[in-house]
Amino acid sequence: MKDAPSSVTFTHHAAHTFLEQCAKIGSNFHQEHSIKIQPNTVTHRRILLGIEKKQKSDQEWAGLFKQLNMPADASALLYNQMDNANTLLFAIEEGKSTTLKVYLEFWDHLVQLIQQGKHTHEAFALNQGIKWSPNSPESWVQDTYWCYPMLKRDEIIARLDALLPDQTDTFASVISALLANNTQFPAESDLIYMEVSDTNSLRRSFDINCYKKGLQVKDLFPAAMQFATEWSTATDFEKHILPFMDCPLGHVSAGVNREKTPFLTLYFELP
Repeated sequence: MKDAPSSVTFTHHAAHTFLEQCAKIGSNFHQEHSIKIQPNTVTHRRILLGIEKKQKSDQEWAGLFKQLNMPADASALLYNQMDNANTLLFAIEEGKSTTLKVYLEFWDHLVQLIQQGKHTHEAFALNQGIKWSPNSPESWVQDTYWCYPMLKRDEIIARLDALLPDQTDTFASVISALLANNTQFPAESDLIYMEVSDTNSLRRSFDINCYKKGLQVKDLFPAAMQFATEWSTATDFEKHILPFMDCPLGHVSAGVNREKTPFLTLYFELP
């Protein structure tokens, strides 16, 4: 595993312990850093580590869940869904509080279903995730990321209008930058569109994976700075994002969280 980059310095003991346990797996992770902006807040201590499930047996993964101090019922929930998963994702977010996260990803299963003609544009549960606070693990939360595969530009816009009818104008600049149609970045070059909505909370958000589009962080910087300026975080956001301007832009997440606070997050691949 790569060492945690110097740009991500965690201060909470639970975050250090979580990262150390992941490191003991002994395999290289795909590693992403991310920066989230909200009104009056920039959260830059965020990291996402992805590894193929086949690197360990299901029993070994169950052992790691225990070592990560996952809530027992949450651990059992993920373990019982592992059969069709191909990737595990481990994440840390450290801001005013610390949140630890573990996800399963079912990308290979989705591709197989599409190739077999068993799935087209319908919603597919691409990621199942568990989030918890080290201070109150019993209050863990489950998130499901619903992928709508093979959508065209107009179909993505229609889904966003339905998901965030009161916020579409707010996120228009980011959406336009992601869906821009020009000769270098065709509008329909394998964007992967996902939604997170929870019937038990006010959360409504989208995630657009744009790795195959070949964007860099600097391509979304002007749109993101509009948010940072409006949300009174421009100086702080610019300070933390500038070192990563040439990094590949992985995906962009935005919407409103469980407290109905708007947010925008840029995920990018580390060298």
